[in-house]
Amino acid sequence: MFRTWFCLLLISSIHQFSLAQSRNQPATETTLRTAHLTGHMRDDIVAVLVKYFKDSGIEISNPKELALESGVVDMILARRGPPGIWVESGRGAPGTGATGNHAIWLFQRIGDHAVLLLQTEAAMSGPVAKTFHHGMMDFEAYERMGALGGQTEVYRFDGKQYTSMYCYEVSWEQNGQKHGPHEPCDDR
Repeated sequence: MFRTWFCLLLISSIHQFSLAQSRNQPATETTLRTAHLTGHMRDDIVAVLVKYFKDSGIEISNPKELALESGVVDMILARRGPPGIWVESGRGAPGTGATGNHAIWLFQRIGDHAVLLLQTEAAMSGPVAKTFHHGMMDFEAYERMGALGGQTEVYRFDGKQYTSMYCYEVSWEQNGQKHGPHEPCDDR
């Protein structure tokens, strides 16, 4: 009986994993359209994204629709208070490239509004564990610059928004990942 139950559970798990892998995305994805946000928060975020899309110089037929298809995740940024809102541009949006880089925005919930804290372009991003400034975790964004490396930029909260503090090069060689020295970031 136990073997039968275990085998069925294992087969079901493998099937769910293969379905998620075949779509090359998480099994469930939350978009700005479907995220649990107040109307004001959604409007605040859409306004920032639409402005970014319009400022890109690329003609977009419906920038609001493109904004609503952006991915959204709640992200713990502070020791207390509500989670931040991490937004990444969807497929086909300006700032999305062949290297996997895409536009990323980080918002803070204040009342029923969303306030922009950071806008950048990167392939991967996230908080820097256990490093806080003005009550908020530091945040890093890795920009892929080719098959063998890129640059990580580290941001710190200055009390109002995230500002760039330093960068370091990341490269992959035969013996693993290498990090360069921490240096001021080049103008982007």
